[in-house]
Amino acid sequence: MKAKFLPLLFIFPISFYANAQNVGINTDASAADNSAMLDVKSTDKGMLIPRMTAAQRNLIASPATGLLVYQTDGTSGFYFNQGTPTVKNWILLGAKGDTGVAGPQGPQGVAGPTGATGASGLQGAIGPAGPQGPQGTGFSNGTAAGQIYLTGSTPFAPQTPVTLSGNATVSSSGVLSITSLPAISGANLTSLNASNVSSGTVATARLGSGTASASTYLRGDGTWATPSGGGGGGLLAVTPVTANGTTLTNTSQVVFIKGNYGVTLPSAPSTGLVIYIFTDNVNSTVNPNGKKFRQNNNDYDTSNFTNFGKTNQLGLTLIYDGTVWLCF
Repeated sequence: MKAKFLPLLFIFPISFYANAQNVGINTDASAADNSAMLDVKSTDKGMLIPRMTAAQRNLIASPATGLLVYQTDGTSGFYFNQGTPTVKNWILLGAKGDTGVAGPQGPQGVAGPTGATGASGLQGAIGPAGPQGPQGTGFSNGTAAGQIYLTGSTPFAPQTPVTLSGNATVSSSGVLSITSLPAISGANLTSLNASNVSSGTVATARLGSGTASASTYLRGDGTWATPSGGGGGGLLAVTPVTANGTTLTNTSQVVFIKGNYGVTLPSAPSTGLVIYIFTDNVNSTVNPNGKKFRQNNNDYDTSNFTNFGKTNQLGLTLIYDGTVWLCF
């Protein structure tokens, strides 16, 4: 499949002057300056040198010393070959130069004289003593080791020590031990950290609503669901286009344009995104949404892709390589 992009050609009136020593290009028919081999003169236009990526620049065979190009990616700007055709050394114009060698350290200055010690401030007055608090009632003695104190009601004074009941005990060093857990209703388990469960199983009822089976899975929101797409896993979704104004999502998919409509590609596609586009209408269009198309070693502008739905074509395959859409 081939798609043709026809560039627009604009012809501007210019004057071209040349003699045996130099060349002049201008609109006022003036001769080139004697000191210049090429003299380009204009008051409303500039001069463009070749523009390319860093990879394309590095593929230039035997670049001459002083060769100048404009790099469009990475650290963009004007680069010139400061090396030789065999030992290339591309330098960015206007880049910061190498740091010079640090100068020697100067001699240490003479220490200044020590200042006089300031006068001591006056000692503040001692405040009056506060009232003495009420005398405590003390702690009651227990009846066995490893007991704990519980406070009573207001004024929350400690009561006589008691021994823990049930399956819990407290050692003399304050370590709490639980030998076994009594039966607990599942409705009372509102928060359970799985990393603290070393053995046993958790009731299925605590894993969300629904029924666990070989044909269901547990979703991240705690509910059970059946896999979509018939369990095919990896099948591409089909997106029908039946009107203008459709912008595709950033997912690999099959797009079927059912008529004289246009479709817009994702604005921020992921690298490796694959989109297959089919249509029965030769007037269907594809908007690259600010990206470029690449086909037959050429990058094309961001215009719409048209006239790809002819009867002798099966469709259009687009793969995003991180910079442009590769067309097949």
